[in-house]
Amino acid sequence: MREIQEESVSTYRIDSPPPSHTSSPTSSPLPSSPLHPRHGIIQHQSDHTRPLHPRPFRVIIIGGSIAGLTLANCLAAAGIEYLVLEKHQSINAPLGGLIGIAPTGARILDQLGIYDAVKDIGQEITVLRTGFPDGSGFNQTWVAEFEKRYGYGISVTSRQQLLEVLYTALGPSASETVHLGKEVTNIHHEGSGVKVLTRDGMTYFGDLVAGADGVHSIARSEMLRMAGGSASNEESELSAEYRIHVGLSCPVPTITPGEQIVRCYDGFAVFALCGKDGILGWFITEKLDRRYQYPNRPNHTQNDAIKFCESLADVPVWGDVTFGAIWKARTSISHALVEENVFKTWNYGRICTFESYNVDPRNIDEPELRPRGKSSHGRRRCTRKQSSPTDIVQRKQALIATDPNGIPQAAP
Repeated sequence: MREIQEESVSTYRIDSPPPSHTSSPTSSPLPSSPLHPRHGIIQHQSDHTRPLHPRPFRVIIIGGSIAGLTLANCLAAAGIEYLVLEKHQSINAPLGGLIGIAPTGARILDQLGIYDAVKDIGQEITVLRTGFPDGSGFNQTWVAEFEKRYGYGISVTSRQQLLEVLYTALGPSASETVHLGKEVTNIHHEGSGVKVLTRDGMTYFGDLVAGADGVHSIARSEMLRMAGGSASNEESELSAEYRIHVGLSCPVPTITPGEQIVRCYDGFAVFALCGKDGILGWFITEKLDRRYQYPNRPNHTQNDAIKFCESLADVPVWGDVTFGAIWKARTSISHALVEENVFKTWNYGRICTFESYNVDPRNIDEPELRPRGKSSHGRRRCTRKQSSPTDIVQRKQALIATDPNGIPQAAP
């Protein structure tokens, strides 16, 4: 064990960036403590304790998500020390459904030497099917052009499998650098670094905190609290107009690997992606009765989600397949509010949060999209260009053809 000495601690306003720490340690050593030789973890010690000897620059990643583990692999490749704190007891907790990997993401995974492993567990999407309430629809196969143009196609894999690949890529040290069951409760700037506390009483020291812990991010909450001023009110601007239901199902006859189906209805839309071995990932976006503003949130339960999905049993998805067939073959289901906000503060002091992108659920039926702000996940929201009813009808007529059996087919 390395010795730990007490050091004088400078005081600073919590709403100001911490000053550089230049004070020298006192000469009175503290008793030995369970200090991790690599990560500077101190358990049951005073808040005024830090490792005696200099250590490498360290990034503390909050959240063992896809974003968090990808960052860990990036830091490992760059030779930068990192530590991941994940609140779940398993790295591949049974959450979510299938994950789509676009060429932009595939390129990063390839640079990290992970893409081949991801490709082995993934299924390339080869056809996009879009259906409308009136029974019309169209097929698109241009997705195959992605690999020709960018070197990578669009593929899908389960969230759990992708997390396993990302974790395994960290090598034998992953058991030391990825800590499970560590729910972060507080973050503080301290001297020239940052201190992170977890619910089980552990304290972790680092130089930078990267929040990859989802919409209700403790990293973002702590960052906004420290920033103060108008930033402290940003979370109160969260609103929700949609709910999403996510699930996985066993193979369903007539839906084949490589298909992506979007079926639009008034008030909801059904998405289905068929992965390797026919495993079906699906989600439903449901429009709520109104827009809810934080802290007012609809109190939907798992039973509410199940009842809603069961009410769609007779809804056609594609051809003769109804959602009831997908629902009966389900192996998992979860639900969440789609919370939105245009956050302005993404970093403060030694804390930063992540950014990713998605499409506003209000516009999934419109192919012409342009950016419009960011959602609460940091994801890019999109809005459609305003089109007249005549424009929309003409565009659909140019794309849609229906066969005698009423099954949507690609336009000739």
